[in-house]
Amino acid sequence: MKLRKIANRLSALLLTLCCAMTLGSCKVTETATTTTSIPGKNTIQPAVLTQEESNLLELLDVQQPMLFDFSVEGASSYRVEIFTLQDGAWQPSGGSTSPIDEPDLRGRIALTFGKDGRFAGIAFQDEDGVSRISQDPETSAFLSHASTSVADPIEIVLDEPIALWAYYGEQEAAASTTAYFPDHALQNPQEIQSDFAQLITITFAAAG
Repeated sequence: MKLRKIANRLSALLLTLCCAMTLGSCKVTETATTTTSIPGKNTIQPAVLTQEESNLLELLDVQQPMLFDFSVEGASSYRVEIFTLQDGAWQPSGGSTSPIDEPDLRGRIALTFGKDGRFAGIAFQDEDGVSRISQDPETSAFLSHASTSVADPIEIVLDEPIALWAYYGEQEAAASTTAYFPDHALQNPQEIQSDFAQLITITFAAAG
């Protein structure tokens, strides 16, 4: 009986994590409270897994996704966009918009990556369930790469994009890479000298 209870607990945790990690389509009825700190009003911040969830990830031997928790009021939707640097400017290369039906919303965003550190997919979890974006694997590979992400809580300003993650790839192993933080990369794409760069942003739209 004790073994069965442990197995059931692991199954429940696995279901919650799989919604974020494997970008599944499972349905949830309420937001999971799995962080040690809950974001304040109109804030997005890196999520913190509980020790139990971290242990489960180690047990499954899977790469930990990059998780962000958010809390927002007065928004009608949120849009996550993927940008690729071309000729010194960010060009959209994918994205997804999710409506917000509640006056205030709490949710979680999970970014997943391939073995080379490049973006592989994104999942959104809120009161309505889980949605996802996946990206086809790139055929080109880089001999060196670097990435940066948001490390501190950020205030959400409606209709203004927030840069969450940036990736820089170099075709030569000896090439020097300047890995700008996402907010700097968003505002100053002309400064980026890498052979390849990618950026992920989220924008919460004000209710019209």
